[in-house]
Amino acid sequence: MSTSTREISKDELIYVPISEDEENPKYGGLKKELLVRDLSDLEEKYVVCCSCKGVLRGTMFTEKGYKCSNCVKGDDKNTVGVEQPAIDTIEVFCPMRHKGCERKETISTIEDHLANCEFYPVACELNCEKLLLPDEVEEHVQNECENRMVGCAYCSDNLKVADMDNHLLECTEHPVMCPNDCQPNEMKRKELEQHINKECKLAVVNCVYSHSGCEVNLARNEMVEHENVYQSEHLRCLNSYIKRLESTIMRNTNGTIVMQINELESKLKGGQEVRLESEPFYVCLYKCQAIIELNDRSRKVIGVYVRVVKGEWDDELKWPFNGRFTFSMINKKKENRNKIRSVEVRGEDDKNFHKPDDDVKPGRGFTVFASHDLVRQAKFSGGDSLLLKICVEPYSTQLY
Repeated sequence: MSTSTREISKDELIYVPISEDEENPKYGGLKKELLVRDLSDLEEKYVVCCSCKGVLRGTMFTEKGYKCSNCVKGDDKNTVGVEQPAIDTIEVFCPMRHKGCERKETISTIEDHLANCEFYPVACELNCEKLLLPDEVEEHVQNECENRMVGCAYCSDNLKVADMDNHLLECTEHPVMCPNDCQPNEMKRKELEQHINKECKLAVVNCVYSHSGCEVNLARNEMVEHENVYQSEHLRCLNSYIKRLESTIMRNTNGTIVMQINELESKLKGGQEVRLESEPFYVCLYKCQAIIELNDRSRKVIGVYVRVVKGEWDDELKWPFNGRFTFSMINKKKENRNKIRSVEVRGEDDKNFHKPDDDVKPGRGFTVFASHDLVRQAKFSGGDSLLLKICVEPYSTQLY
């Protein structure tokens, strides 16, 4: 058995190539040089295809001459089949003669020989597109083919050899080195994030008082000394932080705002979309904003929404946001006839209520809260104005 294998080129095959398509190669007749006798005493036009120049196979007669059936094109005229018993009896050398096969066969029997010829290449059974000699196949499939399946040395995954390098770049069990070159330095990839975030003594971390204003970043093993040396400065930062926090809470514990739309009738009749946004307001330290749209999406309806926007306390809050938005349209004459609708927000299912970034996210509410006709008929617009009360109720105010 061979200790190594090599790919056989298509030039070593028995057929003359007539197509350059590597994925779907097409072959014409047998190679002319395989003929045992030369054609000096034969009429070559009856033996050799005028297109591929190989020995005729499935002979067809066209106005251009004799062609193999595979070589006939759609524009060939007067195409008729021709019996070729005389051609089938012509002897040819095995195309693997240069590799050591001494057999001679007729054109009609050569393919039967090739099916068992020890020198004729066969395709890899794992579909790697390589052609191999029969006695090389086993070695190739077991030890060389990139399509053979192997197990990862670090996890339980089985995959192709060709895919192993990419797998090792992601394998959670693969050993990796801490980028901070700490000791011990080697661990599983799945442990690296936890190590850097919680354990690595050389990882650069923020001071525990960073939320209060301290901007120092040091290696974890240097931070203890920093905290001890700067205790009085940290206390001042913390006191200032607490005062700002108390001030914000006192200003925003209610979570309810009222928006008044004046000159309502002219806005409704205008037909153009009118969008009103409230000043941002805090609710349990979450910064929110209410939006009202008249003629929402060019329809005669009023839409109402609330969104969470980037705020001062986002780093201290628990995310995503979960809560309830309640929208009330005030009937100025009959308070018990207010129109009220609520919507529940579950941030786990809505990425728009994860921790805000610089991109303003869409809100949550009702595209159709009330029609213009309802606003007029139910006297919600008394005095040509409309009052809408929006209440935001977070389910949790837990800080990190």
